[in-house]
Amino acid sequence: MKKSPPTEQELRDVTRGLVENALHWLGRALDSLKSQNQEFDLTLLYSAISFEGFVKSLVIHLQWEQVFFSVKKAEFRKLKSGDAHTIGIPEARKRLRDEIKSDCTKELTRFEKLIGHRNKIVHFHHPELDSVATCSQIATEMLQAWSGLLELKKRSAFVALFEEFEGEFREFEREFLELESYLTAQESRIHEEYGGSSSFEECSFCRKQTFHYASSTCYLCDIRESTHADYMDGDFGVQNAECPKCGGYDTVMPLNGGGGRCKECKVFFEVFGVCEYCSASYVQEKGEPEDILDEDQHSTAFLGCGQNDCRGSLGRAMEQD
Repeated sequence: MKKSPPTEQELRDVTRGLVENALHWLGRALDSLKSQNQEFDLTLLYSAISFEGFVKSLVIHLQWEQVFFSVKKAEFRKLKSGDAHTIGIPEARKRLRDEIKSDCTKELTRFEKLIGHRNKIVHFHHPELDSVATCSQIATEMLQAWSGLLELKKRSAFVALFEEFEGEFREFEREFLELESYLTAQESRIHEEYGGSSSFEECSFCRKQTFHYASSTCYLCDIRESTHADYMDGDFGVQNAECPKCGGYDTVMPLNGGGGRCKECKVFFEVFGVCEYCSASYVQEKGEPEDILDEDQHSTAFLGCGQNDCRGSLGRAMEQD
C-alpha cells in the first residue's frame, strides 16, 4: 500500500518543532557560556544539540526524505513521532550539496567543529577541555556557528523556514552583541574573509575594525552610518534616534538591512524612520500591517512622531485653536 505524502501543514509542524527546540538549546548554551563558572562542557553539549536541530530542519524543509539515514526507509510517521533514524551534520552537508542541490558547506563546516568536541566528551573524553586555549577556541567556534546560521537564515531557500522566529533571532543577536568574545571572533572572521583589516575602520556601534567606509556599513553589526563620501555625493543621511527602551539620547542607529538597534541596550526596532513634520529620526518596535488601508496609515506629517513632543500639523493646529 502506497504511503500518502505529508501535507504542507504536517511538514511545517515538524520543522517548526525542530526550530523551536534548537532555539531552546541555543539559549541554554548561551546561558552556560555567559555564566560565571563558564561550564564549557555544557556549552558544547547544548550548542551541539541546537545546531544539529537547525541542520535537520534545513533538510526536512527542502526534502524531508533526505533526513533519514536510509532514504529508502523514509516514513513520515516516524519523523512526526520522533522515532526516525536520522543523519548527522556531516551527512546532511553532503546531501544538501549533492542530492538537494542547496550547498551549505561553508556554514555547516562551522557547525561541525562543535560536533567534533562534543563527540570527544560523549563517546570518550576531551583531554584538553580544561585548558584556557581550548575553552577560548570552543567559545569562538560556537559564536562563528551562530554567524553561519544567520547567513543561512538570509537565503531565499530558508526564508519561509525561519520567518516566524524573527523575534527570537533578534533577541539572540542582542545577547551575542553584548559578548566581547563574539565581537572579537566576528572581527577576526571578517578580516580573514575580506583580506585583512586595512579595508576597515572602527565602527562607532560595536567598536571593532569592521566598518567598511566605501559601503558606509559595518560588516559585523550591520549598522549604516553616513560618511564624508556620502555627504560629498549629496546623501546627508539621517540622525540617530532616541531609544524608547533605555532612554538613551540619539543612541539608536539605522541598520543597513532595515530597522535600527540601540548601541546602549542593543534592542532592535523594526521601524527606523524620519518624521515628515519635524525631520527627527524615530523608531518603533513594530511596523504597521502590510494590508492596512492608505487612509488608516500613520502619517508623521499629520500626527507627528512623538519625539520631543512632536504632534505634527494636527497638534500645531490644535495649539493655535
